[in-house]
Amino acid sequence: MEKELLALFALHTVGFAVFGKFESHSPWWRSILKWTVTLGAVWAISTNYGHNAALYTILGMTVVSVIVHFVWCFNHGIHPIAATPRKKYFAIRGWTWTE
Repeated sequence: MEKELLALFALHTVGFAVFGKFESHSPWWRSILKWTVTLGAVWAISTNYGHNAALYTILGMTVVSVIVHFVWCFNHGIHPIAATPRKKYFAIRGWTWTE
């Protein structure tokens, strides 16, 4: 389970460092819920199917998440990496825009 936790920790650290600014107005519990479900799923897969299956699951979840993210952004007219235009991004997320 150490390899799986290391992979998830690395993804979380890089993801938070690079993309955390785009979740600044999200409720705190969403991140906790997301990572609890992710850890639970990876643990269950690792326990039942082995370490390789869990690592492939992490890779698969990452690839699917990136694809869904890019499709969602392009469908809403948002740049998938810079989240620009910011005012439009905030409006879609339901956040209040302040300059």
